[in-house]
Amino acid sequence: MIGSALTQVYDAKKHSIVNARNIRISTKDSVEIGNFIKGMSVVKAKRYLENVIIMKNAIPVKRHTEGAGHKAQIKGPGTYPVTAAAKYIELISSAQKNAEFKEIDTAKLNILYVSATIGNRFYRPRRYGLRGQQTKSTNISLILGKKKTKVNL
Repeated sequence: MIGSALTQVYDAKKHSIVNARNIRISTKDSVEIGNFIKGMSVVKAKRYLENVIIMKNAIPVKRHTEGAGHKAQIKGPGTYPVTAAAKYIELISSAQKNAEFKEIDTAKLNILYVSATIGNRFYRPRRYGLRGQQTKSTNISLILGKKKTKVNL
């Protein structure tokens, strides 16, 4: 079962893959952004995330709802994860560059797969052998490709 989603559906020649390890952003925000932008076109996702950075649009919160206030534009709880949205824009841009290098049509790219998991724990150093504070980090995997059309028989 390990890696079954990647080995069955995704091809290295047809899809653009980006992996980022130990990014210093919140894992909870990354999971919510990933669940929201999965299936979107690349242009639409980048435009929406840019609006999140300027706090014009909110990301809907479905799993980690504690402390999330009601937002009228999404008709439910939502947040403005500015730093995580900026990192996602960087990753999507990098995946677009990978697709251009592989000579894939970038106008029709969609986000097919997004995974955000907990990364390594980093400790901020303190004097005299004290442990200090833990900092958050996140691992993100992103796959772009053309969306398959379903045929009704």
